Amino acid sequence: MNRLYNELFNNNEKFYDQDNYQFQEIINAFELVSKLTVCILFKTHYENKPFYKTKIFLERNGHFNSFCSLIKSSPLVKGCAGYDGIQRARKAAVLRKPFVDECPCGVVELIIPLIVRSEFVGTIFCGQIRKCKNRFKGFEYVWDKVKTRGCNREKLQQAFTDFHYYTEAELFLMGNLFFCALSNIADSLDDVTIERTIKLQQNNLVKETLAILQDVGNSFPTAGEISRKLGITQEYFSRLFKKVMNKNFITYITELRIARAQELLTNTTLPIIDIAAEVGYERQSYFTKKFKELSGITPRQFRASSSLLSKR
Repeated sequence: MNRLYNELFNNNEKFYDQDNYQFQEIINAFELVSKLTVCILFKTHYENKPFYKTKIFLERNGHFNSFCSLIKSSPLVKGCAGYDGIQRARKAAVLRKPFVDECPCGVVELIIPLIVRSEFVGTIFCGQIRKCKNRFKGFEYVWDKVKTRGCNREKLQQAFTDFHYYTEAELFLMGNLFFCALSNIADSLDDVTIERTIKLQQNNLVKETLAILQDVGNSFPTAGEISRKLGITQEYFSRLFKKVMNKNFITYITELRIARAQELLTNTTLPIIDIAAEVGYERQSYFTKKFKELSGITPRQFRASSSLLSKR
């Protein structure tokens, strides 16, 4: 299906950002399978773009978990002295391949360099991981390194319960697969895609919205239904969605409808009028109009092109 999208819509800027979607999907799939949280620290030159107002867009919220928050807010020693942004990022830029690293607090993470068109643009951190297979020994190992910071042992131990254990061989296997998957689409990413990714990873409400939309089938919810589910006003939701996604919610839903219609046109023999109804359009004429606006061709032409491509 990806080949079909590329051949038909390579020059159509109106079509939705398939590369950004794939980038998100790879990260989400990795987190689901590995049970590890992904954090991305982009190179600071992205901060200088007019798009940004504050540095908050530069980091994904992976390291703001309860464990790291306790460590960084300890009364005697503040923070980690920029270990991620300086030491790990520098090593990732030099190695340009996955590696396993232990932070000064005894926590292990899998580090992935993000390479776009041969340029190092950021560091991906996958963690947090126990040093020892035994959970009790793993915590004692960490505690021995951080006890001089004045942290609350009981709270720290509670936060530590979410940590997973993998052997180094398992981590390298997962890291190489993750790195290869990202590398397959990285060269098609541009600054706009990266910027949108940063904003999206910073906003849990929009992330939750996209997760909801993945499971709705053909019954696409309205902005009002989503906002009620999230417990916020529709006005705030609409502003937030547009700020993060650079498009309003109705436009995004339309893109999802048309993408679903393309799948049905390619993989089924349903009449076009039935496909229009299936994706939420009562009038076939209006469906055809919206389809052509996004795809550049009519549903009938799309089906014919899909059939030709499948016979190559």
